[in-house]
This record gives sequence, structure tokens and C-alpha cells, in this order.
Amino acid sequence: MKSNISRRPPPQRRRTNGGDDRLSNLPDEILCHILSFLPTKNAVATSILSSRYLSLWSCIPVLDFHDQPHLHSPQKFVEFVDQVLAGNKSSSIDTFKLSFENCTDLEPISSVNRWIEAVIKRRVVKMELSVFANHVDTGLPLKLLPCESLQVLKVGGDNGAVIPVSANSFPNLRVLSVCLSDPDNKVTKNLFTRLPKLEELTVEACYGKGDECFGEFWFKFVAPDLKKLHFVLRVMDDSPYYDLDFKIVIDAPRLEYLCVEDDYYGDYWVKNKLLATEVKVHVGEKCELLCFGHTYASADRAFQLLSRVATAKSLSLSYETMRALMFAHRDNALPTLHFLTKLEVFVMDHRGWHLLSYLLECAPNLRCLVVINKGNSEERDLNQGFYWGKDGDSYLQGDFRWSIGTSPAFLLLRKNKNEIRRLEKKEELNKVDEFRVQCKMLTFAVSRCG
Repeated sequence: MKSNISRRPPPQRRRTNGGDDRLSNLPDEILCHILSFLPTKNAVATSILSSRYLSLWSCIPVLDFHDQPHLHSPQKFVEFVDQVLAGNKSSSIDTFKLSFENCTDLEPISSVNRWIEAVIKRRVVKMELSVFANHVDTGLPLKLLPCESLQVLKVGGDNGAVIPVSANSFPNLRVLSVCLSDPDNKVTKNLFTRLPKLEELTVEACYGKGDECFGEFWFKFVAPDLKKLHFVLRVMDDSPYYDLDFKIVIDAPRLEYLCVEDDYYGDYWVKNKLLATEVKVHVGEKCELLCFGHTYASADRAFQLLSRVATAKSLSLSYETMRALMFAHRDNALPTLHFLTKLEVFVMDHRGWHLLSYLLECAPNLRCLVVINKGNSEERDLNQGFYWGKDGDSYLQGDFRWSIGTSPAFLLLRKNKNEIRRLEKKEELNKVDEFRVQCKMLTFAVSRCG
């Protein structure tokens, strides 16, 4: 990046009562680098320190704007950003960050689009936008333009952002994080398939905010170098679940991390062999299975997703996912998890333990098990469980509530045939349910107390 900072020597050393003024002895380039870590408002404020700082802020290639000091006056914030962009002398912008929580009029939205265009013309590398314009009904959305230099793009907030989906819009983009409200298939089918250098992707899509939300929606994630994918699918509480269907295609041969948070039960198609080492699955939180006419079909989608990530080394399953798998397991055999060494599951009271026993039978190389009790809605503070590590140590995390009036008093861990360790919880109730899980490497047992 070409610098506009003059390479003049530092001024003559100054002394203060406390000794050397080391900051003033630094070259301009280093001072500008230090100022780049400050919000732009604070960087500009340093101009009152001395005449030397009058022009330093204008050479900083990092711009970080927050409207917090101007929440009640968006116009003042717009004027401040305009002045800084006009006064900035850097030939290129490394980072442009904008947090605009009170973007509620036509003029501020138009200004944001103007700023985006300005930094794109100056070959911005990293752009983070958090713009909230949900109270505006102007037909003027947040608009992003194609940018060859952009490598990191993060778009948050409720702003109806319009992102170009044509080929070569972002040829060098490596990190993308977007929030989308009621996106159409044109965006979700094309945007995530035309980013050839993408390595990290976070997508949060929310459906049900518009007047009409029904039909089939597609998401296609096709990226040869993608290593990390975090997909969040939100469905509004009052959305017609029966009229929605989601198809998700994942084609990422180098994927290492996959996290799925799906309020619904999307249909996931994983192409090629998924080699992700860490997988987190949280599906069906907004869906009550027993209320569906297609209960087993919906649950079977969760089962199929598990089958398609069966090569993971670390796997986390939410309670809602466990619930769906319990339905699907009635007619399907769980896949063998040959590579699984760490398993984390969420249970609710006494439910989930039966399925857990089958999961452990399918994980012959398991070394670490974490069980977390989700608890009742009135007992969120008790959402804890127990942990077992490969070194044989075990301990309880909080309070198990397996069923009304019962909870475990003893946890016996048998690492080998002759070695048994016991952890006693004296405050637990006397009567407990038996739970025995056996697999190749470990044995858990909870005994009944007398």
C-alpha cells in the first residue's frame, strides 16, 4: 500500500517532568499506525495535541465510524463522516468500519451508499457495515458495488442490503459475513457460488419479516477453498411453517468447520466427501415435531444431515437435534462415527439418554464426552452436565435433572477393567435412575443408592 505520509525525521526530542516524551520521538508512519487502532473520532481529536498531529489523522488508511455519540442527531454524524472522507489523504483505504444504528431517514441511507462507493473507488480491502434502517420505507436499500480489492466483507444490521451476485463481483474476497432478510433465490443460489477465493463464510438468513413468505428456498454454498461455514436460518415465530421449504447444497471439499443453526428442518445435500473436523448441528428449535403432519419426514432430514457429517472428529448436537434424531432413529440405523473423538450433546431432564447410548455405540474411538442438561424454561441456570477427558478425570457440572424427583448421586467412570473412579454428590437425592453406557474405550455407570 502506497503511503502518503512524508518521510520526515522525528522532531527534536522533548522532555517532560516524567522523562522522555517517547511518543513524540516516533516517526509519522508509526504514529499513524498507532492512531489506526482508535475510532476515527478519537484519532481526529488528537489534532488538538500539537501542530504535528494536525495532519496525521488525514493519512490513516483505517476509518472506524460509530454513531453512538450522535444517536439523537443522525445529520451531525453524516456531516462528520463526510468531512473525514473529504479530508483523508490516503491513496487507498485498508479498512472501513461503519456502525450506524439510527439510519432512519432517506438522506442518511443515501449518504451510506455514497460512502461505500467512495471507499470502493479507493480500493478498500476490509469493509464492515452495521447499519440499521428497519424503520425506513423508502425503497432505497443499502447497496454494495463490485470491488476487486475487497478481501473481507461483513454486513450486519437490518438494512435490506443488496449485494451483487454477478460473476467476478468480488474475485479476491476471502471472508464474508452477511445478514439477509427474506432473500430471494437469485441471491442465495448465486452469491455463494461465485467467490473463488472464499475461505470463511457466515450467513444469517431470516424469513417471515415480509408480507408473504412461502415456497421453496435454495442456498448453494460452492467454494473450492472454503474452510469455515456458519449457516444460520431464522424463521419468525408467526411464519407459516407448512408453506416453507429450504434446500441447502454444500460443495466445499476443504471445509474444516461447519456450524448449522436452523430453526426449521432444511434439506441438506452435501456433495463430495465432507472432511470437516468440527461440526455443530442445531436444527428445529422453532418446530414442534408432534404438531407436524410430516413429523418423520422432517426428523429424517436431521438424521440425513448427521449421516453426511459422519466423518467429523468433533460433533455437537443440540437438544432439538437430539429430539429429531430420536424420531428418525426408529426407522434408521445411526451411521458409524469412525473418526469421532469428541462428542457434545444437550439433553432435557431424562430425555435424550436413550439415544446417547446408541450414539456412543457408534463411536468406537471416542475420547471425550460432554453432556449438558438443557433444563426447563424456569431452570436455565442449571444448564450444565458432566465432562469426561482422556486422562480419566471426571467431574459434575451442576445439577442433572433426569426426571421428577430423581437425580444422580454417583458417577462411576471405568477407564480400564480394573480402574474405577467415583465422584459422589452428597446433596443429591437418594433415588436415581440407572444409566449404563458401554463402548470400546470407556464405561459410564450411575448406580442406584440405598
